[in-house]
Amino acid sequence: MSGSWSCHPLRHALGDFSVEWDELNRQSFRAHPMLWSGFVNQLLKHFGNGSELLCIRRQDGKADAMLVLRRRDFGTWATFLPSQAQIAPALLPDLAAAQDLLAHLPAPAWALDLMCIDTGFTQTGGLEANPRAASRSLEHARTIAIPMTGSFESYWASRHKKLISNMRRYERRTQEEGLQPDFRVVDQAQDIDAAVLRYAELESRGWKGSTGTALSADNQQGHFYREIMREFAQLGKALVFEMWFGADLVASRLVILRNESVVFLKTTYAEAYARLAPGRILLMFVIRNLHQRYPGRRIEFYTNADQDLLSWGSESRLILHFSLYRHALIARTFSAARQIRRCFTPSLLDPSLPQAEASLEFYKRPTDFPDDVKALMAQSERQSAQFSSDWYQVLLDTVMTAEDAPGFYVLRRQGKALIVLPVRMEMDLAPRHGRLVALGNYYTALYAPVLAPEAQVTDITHLFRMILAERPEIYAMYFAPLDRDSDAYRMLGEGMRQAGLKTHPYFCFGNWFQTITISGDAFVDQLSTSLRGTVRRMRKKLLQEQGRLEVITDPADLERGLEAFASVYARSWKKPEPYPDFIPNLMRRCAQRGWLRLGLAWHGDTPIAAQLWLSSHGRADIYKVAYDEEYKRFAPGSVLTAEVMKHVIDIDQVKEVDYLIGDDPYKKRWLSQRRERWGWVAYNPKTWPGLKLHVRDRLATWLRPWLARLQQAWQRLRKAPEDAATQTTNLPDNA
Repeated sequence: MSGSWSCHPLRHALGDFSVEWDELNRQSFRAHPMLWSGFVNQLLKHFGNGSELLCIRRQDGKADAMLVLRRRDFGTWATFLPSQAQIAPALLPDLAAAQDLLAHLPAPAWALDLMCIDTGFTQTGGLEANPRAASRSLEHARTIAIPMTGSFESYWASRHKKLISNMRRYERRTQEEGLQPDFRVVDQAQDIDAAVLRYAELESRGWKGSTGTALSADNQQGHFYREIMREFAQLGKALVFEMWFGADLVASRLVILRNESVVFLKTTYAEAYARLAPGRILLMFVIRNLHQRYPGRRIEFYTNADQDLLSWGSESRLILHFSLYRHALIARTFSAARQIRRCFTPSLLDPSLPQAEASLEFYKRPTDFPDDVKALMAQSERQSAQFSSDWYQVLLDTVMTAEDAPGFYVLRRQGKALIVLPVRMEMDLAPRHGRLVALGNYYTALYAPVLAPEAQVTDITHLFRMILAERPEIYAMYFAPLDRDSDAYRMLGEGMRQAGLKTHPYFCFGNWFQTITISGDAFVDQLSTSLRGTVRRMRKKLLQEQGRLEVITDPADLERGLEAFASVYARSWKKPEPYPDFIPNLMRRCAQRGWLRLGLAWHGDTPIAAQLWLSSHGRADIYKVAYDEEYKRFAPGSVLTAEVMKHVIDIDQVKEVDYLIGDDPYKKRWLSQRRERWGWVAYNPKTWPGLKLHVRDRLATWLRPWLARLQQAWQRLRKAPEDAATQTTNLPDNA
């Protein structure tokens, strides 16, 4: 990536760089409260030692990456990260931007540890997709969030039955003991300091007080939190939630906010009342209160959520540590040192060794799934309709054959389903050689293993080790197309590496999409002048000449719509479908689920354009488009796209529209954002074909830049005589 890094010593504050820092935070991190310059300055003031560096990368004079570093060991730098910072003060929209930072740090600089990187704000796929990047990643925590996009009642109704039952039990137990919770919200600046002191006193009476890690009125972190809350309170951005039993404070929670994020900073409760779960009772009140105060914002927990806490969150994501190395040789040296250290330190033995309570199951069809696997699949389909059991069932019914040996590996830990891996086998003509491949084909625009929120990289490692033990003939694995910025992409690659496979990422295709924040009419109004004009003129012309537009969603109208779709497709430029039953079956299944949006344009009784869209869980995917070229004078494809677009935006209230596969020029006329889909190929070096292919790909990766340079040099050499001849021809007569 282009851009130039510079490093600036700090003296316990960002100083003159605060304005630039806040502008980048606003642009790329949605003015995150824990990345606000005021928060970072307090960290530097209370916990900095004066040796910190502010590193800034600029492109065209404008900062596009900033982070605070400190030297950790000889040759190693790391993000400045006191324990009071749940995420590092690092404004890195894309982690790949840090690849060349080591070359600009004061020597020696062999390794850079980027600690506590929030994958919800920093893209990590650009680094991991670069085969030349010398890097290592490690899971730190899985945090949770609650988007407050609806009412508290709808949020609570979507919680797991066990959580709802537990909360009822706690409330009933409280009533049985004759205690009435008194909830208080401190939101006035003049009252915040006293509330923080009450928090510190409560925390000091618990286990943190006995270990010396609690806040107190006179310790360093007590001063830090008092000043942080005071600063946010002066902006009207601080809250302290308290729960009292009579004169006893039994739970307290510190909250800060800016822009769209509401962050839980600290929480504590009276351990004498632990049987009543006062922290959980207060949490329920806090979430209800925040839904009323700040609808549309997001609650960020910033914690390492256990199974109980995961049930509170609507979303979860990983907080990661990354290590970047100056050269691949240095990366291998660090790796070897870790292995040697593990040999002499039993407590550091590889956690990816097989677990006694892990088991592997295989199911041939979604109809065979037990209830817990069905529930996991239902949870996954909220990300994409292509992750649903329905999608895979249609694929199995109309595309796959017995020779493909399709199925679903399920990993369980302590009896709980954690991972579902949809796969098929491709066997070579040579015996005992085969490839494990993602269950899909060219209809598949997005693939991912289905992961429970608590699934970890080590679980994926166990999964692949068990598969390889069961199927030793596998010499390669191919998984694509994946979202390069997703947890699934990163965890899949890391899990295969830890299982002993040699991984290589590869580019699949570009994907055009757009986040929707406006109405359907406003969306059409923001299109280019030429496209907007075409849509309006041709729509008017079509309707004046006995034309009409419709969007079929009702299963009762489906067969009529299927007939029209097939008629348009047969008269369009599209090639016949190699699997003619896939699209009709997909439409029928999606119509039953309420996902079908079949757009049709008619001229009289003749269908002249047809489009298949799927709308589910706030996403609209555009699968198939076709029109009859005989009627192109009406621009029926553009007119119909605008019609269905307005339907999914205004009626379905989708938050994202996706054109799925490819960089076709017409897609960027409609949707303005682009991302990439990547894949993993992993070779098994314990097999001869796997080792051979790994060496081939590694050599190709190493030689490719050298061959490109040689080709450029050869082109310059060939061009030099031509340029000399041209100059000679153009000499003036009196030269």
